[in-house]
Amino acid sequence: MNKSSKFQIPSFKSKNKISSSKILFYAFLTWNLELGTWNCLRALTFDDLVAGAQAGGLGGSFVALAEGPQSLYVNPAGLSDLNIPHFYGGFGHYYSVPASNYHFSYLKPMYQGIVIGGGWQGSDSLVKKFDRFYLTWAEQSIFPGIPKEEQRFSWGMSLRALSLRERPGPNDSFDSAVGFGLDAGAKLEFPRSKTQFGASVIGIDSLMSKVQGPALNLGALQRFGAVSGMIDFRMRRELATFYPAVQVELFKGLGFLRAGRGLRLGELRTVSIGFGTAFSPVIIDTALVLPYEGFHRKEGAVMVSVGYALGGRHFYERFVGRAAVQAQELSQRIIALEQNRKKLAKENKDAETDLKVLREEIRALDERKRSDQTERALEEARQEQAQKKAAEEEQALKPKPVAEWPKQHRVIAGDTLRRIAATFYGDPELWELIYKVNSEKIERGLPKIGEVLMIPKPE
Repeated sequence: MNKSSKFQIPSFKSKNKISSSKILFYAFLTWNLELGTWNCLRALTFDDLVAGAQAGGLGGSFVALAEGPQSLYVNPAGLSDLNIPHFYGGFGHYYSVPASNYHFSYLKPMYQGIVIGGGWQGSDSLVKKFDRFYLTWAEQSIFPGIPKEEQRFSWGMSLRALSLRERPGPNDSFDSAVGFGLDAGAKLEFPRSKTQFGASVIGIDSLMSKVQGPALNLGALQRFGAVSGMIDFRMRRELATFYPAVQVELFKGLGFLRAGRGLRLGELRTVSIGFGTAFSPVIIDTALVLPYEGFHRKEGAVMVSVGYALGGRHFYERFVGRAAVQAQELSQRIIALEQNRKKLAKENKDAETDLKVLREEIRALDERKRSDQTERALEEARQEQAQKKAAEEEQALKPKPVAEWPKQHRVIAGDTLRRIAATFYGDPELWELIYKVNSEKIERGLPKIGEVLMIPKPE
């Protein structure tokens, strides 16, 4: 085994702060490199064949990236990013075993952030045939303890039905076994720092006595513009190794170059290179695994996968005729705005009609209110007049009281003979009657204050 490679987290002495997600990424990278697992504890086996050329071009480092339909076989959490249905299938041939690997899947988004699907992966050699059927669920969620706006978290799981046939030699008959299994995975993204982490457990199978699973996969990814660096750590029975890889985005996602440490299925170490295209709705991925310790040796693999997206924008809408697409979008917006204008004009006209009707109704209500008020006033006047007339009649029927004379009046300040006469006789000119009877109580033409005057009966 080679000596452990040393890797240190770079020193950040500048004033710019490094995000916690990047610290986690570098810590994960350092931990993997310090494990000293540049070599497998033993060569990979038939059960480790990679399904799909996208992961194959990265040397199997796909847990943290986990994008697109191929996530079904490595980390089902990545399927939650799909927003339109996808078909995806392909094959790979491994020269050192020799063996072939086939895969096919169909994924369909159901609701916002929820994707279901199914797939099949078949591995075939002269002495072993292994079929796995998948039923998958993936969903976007919230990772606890991290603000919602700073993360994108998803999880997924696959139920698997298994069919295993193997024989001791090419001329022997196959022994068959069936079983079931479970895959599960999760992915956590930090969009601001462009960092991703992934984890999955693949191959929790009832046939563990016959296969090498389950495998624990941990991955970290950091994006640097169009370049993505990633590293996966894989651990299972008799195996602990890691897979560094890099992916370069070309022409704003039209193409991808991939490279990674290849799988070691034979005696030689290998490297993986791959190329992918996203000519939407068609997706094509290719991968080539080559030995770097003797290229003349029969070692390595070739993989091809093809996908088809049912719907979505075509690649030429992004790269060819973008101005025409934008013009079409503007035209559609103009049509929509014109329709909205007509709709608003109609609504405005209806509102004016409703306003006119309301004004007429208010005018009618005002007239009715005034009419009612007039009628009430007339009715009140009639009632008041009737009450007054009844009171007068009642007063007229009452016997008139006989006035008792003479009367008395105590003089207060301000009293004059004329005022007193007006009070008792209703005529101030009769003051002389009061003066004649009370002359001794009058001084200088005014009654004395406090005196009691005798008021005689008027003649």
